Amino acid sequence: MLSSGDENKRKEAYAWAKIAADSGLAEGCMLVGVCHYEGIGVSRDVSKAQEWFERSYQKGCKRVLNALAYACMEGWDGRKDEKKAWEYVELGVAESVPGALGTMAAFYVEGAGVPVDLSKAKALLQKEIELYPDSGLALYNLAAVEMSSNAQSGGEVERLLLAAADRKYTSAYFSLARLYLYGEGVARDERKAAMYMHKAVDAGVIGAFCELANMYAEGVGVSRDLDKARLLYQQAIKHDPDNGLPYYEYAAFMLQYESAEMDVPAFDALLKKAAECGHLGAMNGLASEYLDDTGVLPQNLAEFARWSMAAADAGDSHAMLNAGAICLNGIGVEPDVDKAVLYTQKAVEANIPEAYGRMAELYKQGIGVDLNIDKAIDLYRMALQAEPEKGRYYRELALLMMLKSSFDEKEIEALLLKAVELDSQD
Repeated sequence: MLSSGDENKRKEAYAWAKIAADSGLAEGCMLVGVCHYEGIGVSRDVSKAQEWFERSYQKGCKRVLNALAYACMEGWDGRKDEKKAWEYVELGVAESVPGALGTMAAFYVEGAGVPVDLSKAKALLQKEIELYPDSGLALYNLAAVEMSSNAQSGGEVERLLLAAADRKYTSAYFSLARLYLYGEGVARDERKAAMYMHKAVDAGVIGAFCELANMYAEGVGVSRDLDKARLLYQQAIKHDPDNGLPYYEYAAFMLQYESAEMDVPAFDALLKKAAECGHLGAMNGLASEYLDDTGVLPQNLAEFARWSMAAADAGDSHAMLNAGAICLNGIGVEPDVDKAVLYTQKAVEANIPEAYGRMAELYKQGIGVDLNIDKAIDLYRMALQAEPEKGRYYRELALLMMLKSSFDEKEIEALLLKAVELDSQD
């Protein structure tokens, strides 16, 4: 159930895994850990996942070594341990654990703790397939490596994906559809893409519902049919009501194809449901709608602030920058300098170029932080490195340097001349 493309089956899997775990089965403990780690059928809780994985290993389940390796590599709530991850995966390979070679291959593909090496990854997956010829996942992963290492390998990729689908790895149909839809290493074939997309929908792959709906909306590989597109979005929502993607895609469909006579409350409800399900695009979309007084929804700065900050809290780095300005200037919320500093600093850590200048201004004026001209100068230098075409940064850096007790006049002159040059081009 967990390895199927059917979200309903994946959620039901947790109930069965819990029964198995509560009856003392080691593999049941591992599957409960997977559900907690990925948030399948239960709230995501990395601490509980770690607890269940370790309990599974203590009970003698060697297959859990793969899960432990992945979790250590990705990090237990940010606590990444590449050395431990490799210990687990190497132990799994030594113990001939099914999937361990695939896990090691994934590490080589991602450059996780080692340099990227697609040749090694390919060799490991080929060995995994020799040992476990019925592994649809290994075939699927080998197809992905083939695609990454050779742009002209479409024929071989198709063969591998078909073999994976034959072995019940139904997400392979979706990949096949996209292979032909976008002509990735094969001649673009919209009709073939539509055929595989229908197979993926029949298998319950949630992304395929939305992709096929888009194809019907645009008449790509099928006859244009807005009613079929609409029905597919509705089926996707019914199939997986906790997934934000179909709500968001359906709202986008309404905006594009029904704008003249759109049901605005329905559009609003879809976008909000998508946002509540954690879809970042929907959060940012709502924020944009509520900011723009010419949009579909009426301007509402409180809602603009709410969804901008929700997107920032969910990890959207550009939204962090917006949230910093919202809190600093009190746009739709009471001003909160501490939050403004927190969000802006997070945007700096995410390497958003504009955030360097924003944070420099806070240090320059001592807003929410201790006044510190040296830090402001360092941040403007970082801003210049990221966006060397912005004249404002040269000017601000020159002015800050002149506040120092000693400064290099030639450097300041060069900075101001560069600012004048860029400003005149702007």
